[in-house]
Amino acid sequence: MKSRLDWNRNQSQAIDLLRFPLMVIVVFGHTLLTTVSVEKADFPLLSGQGVYNALSVMFTYVIPHMTVPVFFMMSGYLFFRNFNLWSWQIYREKIRKRFWTLLVPYILWNIIPVIVNLFRYSVLAVRNHSADGVIDYIRGVSLWSIFVENVRLPWPTNILGWNGCYLTGPLNGTLWFMQDLIVLSIISPVIYYLIKKTKVWLIVLFAVGYVVNITIPVHGLSFNGLLFFSVGGYFVLSGRNFCEFSRRHVGWLLPATLVFCGLGVYYGGIKETYGLFYTYLYTISCSFLAFAIASFLIEKYGLKPNRFLTRCTFFIFGMQMINILGVGLIVQICRDFLYSVIGMDSYLQLSIANFLTPALTAGVCMLTYYLLNRFMPGISAILSGNRSKDIR
Repeated sequence: MKSRLDWNRNQSQAIDLLRFPLMVIVVFGHTLLTTVSVEKADFPLLSGQGVYNALSVMFTYVIPHMTVPVFFMMSGYLFFRNFNLWSWQIYREKIRKRFWTLLVPYILWNIIPVIVNLFRYSVLAVRNHSADGVIDYIRGVSLWSIFVENVRLPWPTNILGWNGCYLTGPLNGTLWFMQDLIVLSIISPVIYYLIKKTKVWLIVLFAVGYVVNITIPVHGLSFNGLLFFSVGGYFVLSGRNFCEFSRRHVGWLLPATLVFCGLGVYYGGIKETYGLFYTYLYTISCSFLAFAIASFLIEKYGLKPNRFLTRCTFFIFGMQMINILGVGLIVQICRDFLYSVIGMDSYLQLSIANFLTPALTAGVCMLTYYLLNRFMPGISAILSGNRSKDIR
């Protein structure tokens, strides 16, 4: 390793380099494939069905779950940067910026499905000469269901045997991440104070809550967000560097990631109690390993982030889970299209279609972003949190 490597520059490039591939991996997790844990499967692992099932568990219910934590780490690091000493003036400026980069896009990406569905029901009303569908839809939605909790998914019982765990999210379900970021940004003074007072022990406490899978009954707060946002804050406030730390400890991060990933797949990923436990352990080690890999590629091969891919990442995040006119989520429409083209007669065909789904979904979102940025740059900028620039 080069002794004169500029770690700060290396880390800045790694953050930008990771954004797009992480977002494509996020899409893998939203393909929602039907699987069974390898442990409980009644078919041989080395059969066609066994390999297909194991790969589906790995790329749907294990691997994608390291992506959002990395985004939390980046967000925490960037939020607490320039906070060597607490300043309410800097805090207000950070909150002002996140009003435009988080809150406004969060509101819009949750309103878009409402507008789309109102259009759909209005067309049906004209066709059927009845406005009942429109009226029923309006009565069925509320500000709470649009912006706070429209999705309520049961989570597996944790390893302590505690029930009642669940995952909630707004109308555009994938935006639970932004919901958490908004809350974390608001309570950042508390996180700052605790990091300064407890040092690494706050991280340890949050890590235990995360791995054990303890649910916090407050919308916008989870141990997922608290842990990795605070990790980012701890690193910047203590003068540490993700890339330098990760590459120094890659000797144990790599085998730990592989072992925990394998155990997560064997026990069914996030759908099963022990699968969730090992997947969360995998997430912690892999989150750091991702920085080590990006850092190495940048230093060794001069790999640089693509500006267009970096800027459209946020747009892909918002668009990929929107329900189009009641037909289905964009990611599911892309998957079904590939099934119709490639076929579903063999596990090989299913695997190929499933692996191509994230690429097609990202491609559809990228094309939409490009066209908006070219012909309606103002809308593109708002929807992407003012991350859009002239890419022509």
